[in-house]
Parts: sequence; C-alpha cells; structure tokens
Amino acid sequence: MRVIRPVVLGMAMAMACVSVSRAQIVDVDPSTIVSAARAAQAGDTLLLKSGVRYGAPLDLPSGVSLDGNGATIEAADDSSLAMLTLEGSHVIQNLTIEGRDRIDIGIRVIRGPVTFDHVSIRGCRLYGIRAGGGDGTFTGGTIEQCGQDGLSAAGGKWTIQSGRFMNNGDDGVDLFKAHNSLIVSSVFDGNRDAAVELAISQNVRLI
Repeated sequence: MRVIRPVVLGMAMAMACVSVSRAQIVDVDPSTIVSAARAAQAGDTLLLKSGVRYGAPLDLPSGVSLDGNGATIEAADDSSLAMLTLEGSHVIQNLTIEGRDRIDIGIRVIRGPVTFDHVSIRGCRLYGIRAGGGDGTFTGGTIEQCGQDGLSAAGGKWTIQSGRFMNNGDDGVDLFKAHNSLIVSSVFDGNRDAAVELAISQNVRLI
C-alpha cells in the first residue's frame, strides 16, 4: 500500500512517500490534511492523530479510506455543504464529526459503497449522513442533534448495526428505494418524527 506522510519542516511542508503500512496526518493545520487527501490514491488510508481536532472539509478520492483514530473534524464556518464528501468505495472509521450548526451535512455520499465503523456525527443543520446511491454499512456509531434526518439514503442496500440515532429534527433513519436493507440492535430516541422512515423500500428488516 502506498502511503503519504506530510513532513513539517519549520514553516514549510513537504510531501514524502514512504513504504509503511498507513498514511499518517501528523499536523493539525487544515492545509496539511487537505493536501494529504488530494495526494492519496486508491488503496491508501489516511490516519489522523488521536485526540486532535481538524477543521477542514475533505473530499476523498475513490478507494481512499480514513481512520480517524479518535480524532474530530469540526465545522469552522458555514462555507461548505459537507464536512466529508465521498464518491466511490470508502471505509471511514473511528471518527467524530461536529457540525456545530454551521454545516448542512456531516458526510455526503455521492455514490458508494461505503462503510462507517464507529463514526459519530452531531449538530448538522440538515443531515448527519446523506447518501445518494450505492450500498452502505453503518456500525457502532451515533448520529444526533441534526436538523432533519440522522441518516438519509436514496438507493442501495444498507446494513445498520448497533447504531444510535437521537434527537434529530425529523427521522432517525430515512431509507428511499433501499431494498433488502437491515437494521439490527439500534437505538432510536427523541427523533421528532419517525425512528425509521421507509419509502418504496422492499424487504427491509428491523431486528
């Protein structure tokens, strides 16, 4: 796997390619994480620094994964539609996104497949996750205090397991034409409308 590691030298930052197992983002400056994301290629994983708060919205190239490693990406202003935009195959894990009522969407999925493992999102003006197509998996994460739906997906097959969807302004989960989806062992509490809204979605199982 090719790995990208930003190297900080005083006020300058150079990109170095090294043969190690994962890409590490080692600086909290927004331009560093954006540059690393742009340089990444399919098969790379960006590893964030544990406990650090990042403030830059990201567009990940197809096939690039992101391991938050306990880090947080937070909205600094309202200049972007989404904090994280995905188009293609991605694995996103161990990450918190805080919208702070400054951004519409926590994670925008233009197309999948996507896997979310222990991803928590809170405080987005509209959606925690807004998916436009492709299959998706959401495991062990929390989406709360978003203005409309926690997770809204149009199309694709979704598997949601051990998720928590709380205090969202409309539905906890909204599935449209998401046939053969599965929701297992998940908690829904305080959502203003439905826990799960299903529209033109066949063979959806709630266990």
